[in-house]
Amino acid sequence: MMNDILKQIKAGEVSGVQFKERILDKYDIACELVAFSNSHGGKLIVGIKDKTGETNALSYSEVQETTNLLSDIASENVVPSILIKIDTVEVEDGNLVVATVKEGLNKPYHDNKGIVWVKNGADKRKVFDNAELAEMMTDCGSFAPDEAGVRDATVNDLDATTIKQFLGNRFERVLEKKGLTGDAFNEASLDMICSAIAKGHDCEKILRNLRF
Repeated sequence: MMNDILKQIKAGEVSGVQFKERILDKYDIACELVAFSNSHGGKLIVGIKDKTGETNALSYSEVQETTNLLSDIASENVVPSILIKIDTVEVEDGNLVVATVKEGLNKPYHDNKGIVWVKNGADKRKVFDNAELAEMMTDCGSFAPDEAGVRDATVNDLDATTIKQFLGNRFERVLEKKGLTGDAFNEASLDMICSAIAKGHDCEKILRNLRF
């Protein structure tokens, strides 16, 4: 793996490889993960200066902090949450952290502000066009024209038990961190569960963001 990573570093940033010297902005990283998930996947390599491609290796404590941050961002700042593979690569003076993101199966993914991102060469761009969003959903099998939502339907028209089960499966890791598992989850109200998933967001907003 080390040889492959070193080759990718020498090649510079491309559509499937992004460099970060350090994780300083969780939102910025979330946008990168969203873009990879909505495109063909990719690798985020931490410990490389994105402007020059120079190595600035991470210390042991920085590796631990970066690994935890990446896991948290993938589960809490990407909607729907994603799983990423995190590896460390030993280099001179320290380590690099490599986060591998697979192409998502639940497109379109968006950040916690509701913005959908896709890769655009070595950079990324926002997606606003409804036709492009529908195409992404159709490609991954999460949307079909004859299954489009009913206009003016609200969360109150849906079965609460079904919604709880859906949210419990989709946000299992997030809810586990908040202590909402087992009996605690079963006894929690739908509003409590939605608040735990995204503070300040009601259930209807969460479900609409997920295209439920």
